[in-house]
Amino acid sequence: MKLLKRVLKLMFKHRSEYYIDMISRRLNRKKLKKSLINLGVKQGDIIFLQSSFSAMGHVSIGAHGVIDVFLEIIGEKGTLVMPSFSTAGNMEDYVAKNEVFDVCNTPSKSGYLTEIFRKYPRTLRSIHPTHSVCANGFHADEIIRDHESTLSPCGPNSPFDKMLNLQGKMIRIGTGAFTYYHFIQETLNFPHVFNNHTASLECINYKKERIIVKSKVYSKGLSSILFLTKDDYIHPSNFPLLYSGDREQYIKLEQPQFYDFLIDIRQQAIISGWFNKLTVNKCQYEISGIKQYVDCSLTLQSNLINEFKEKYEIENLSKIYKLGLYPRKK
Repeated sequence: MKLLKRVLKLMFKHRSEYYIDMISRRLNRKKLKKSLINLGVKQGDIIFLQSSFSAMGHVSIGAHGVIDVFLEIIGEKGTLVMPSFSTAGNMEDYVAKNEVFDVCNTPSKSGYLTEIFRKYPRTLRSIHPTHSVCANGFHADEIIRDHESTLSPCGPNSPFDKMLNLQGKMIRIGTGAFTYYHFIQETLNFPHVFNNHTASLECINYKKERIIVKSKVYSKGLSSILFLTKDDYIHPSNFPLLYSGDREQYIKLEQPQFYDFLIDIRQQAIISGWFNKLTVNKCQYEISGIKQYVDCSLTLQSNLINEFKEKYEIENLSKIYKLGLYPRKK
């Protein structure tokens, strides 16, 4: 890199830093701040951030610097929230281990940036054995409070419900992660999202007290299915409101109209101003209003859910999911 700098300085003089940034994908404070403002981050925003730190390129300011920039833009009335899940795998397998969740010490498995954020000054963490979140800012205490009292990880009165009601925004940087699909599933009474077991798991709260938290358990595999059509299911990462997807995939599924419909929704969202995206250092940044996104998803899915319940048994769905056999035919 030192040799490269010397060569570029000789060749381009005043433009050398620009070319170094382009080649090394360096992301500094100024560039990140400008990108987030252009994306639509504003003072007072409540931001739920899911990210891949490695996808952002060479971040010269480090993870702490990224958090600093977010908090600087949203200001003292804003709130930054990130997932701080205890497992990167499925909930069923994790619950079976019967591990103790310590709100102060259990590391986040939701990515490098989230673990740095968990330890960041004035960050608060919700108490939940599998789906805790961390928050920093004006609404932090309100968002994380009483998570241990909710029966489902992402449902009513959870931090996800509260962020929606507070008109929050969600941002994804370089990742297909989309935790809000669980909230959508629960709102729709999506079939077989939970298994038949309500777990009672031990947690250690901020007072170092051991408490028992009861929680429904997401079914392995089945809980990752979000959008259903008459002949196939769509995984959240393939939903092209945020990710444009592959039209050929939908043609093969005999659902080209479904794809075109989703793209139309996406364009309307951009025009309406509640969705935006940009690319920084070959990394995709996306922002959307949480309530608008959820409402859009509910409208799309609600007229299909009842038909699905009548046609498919859980045994068939499990087999289809494991074998990857779709589209499903009558």
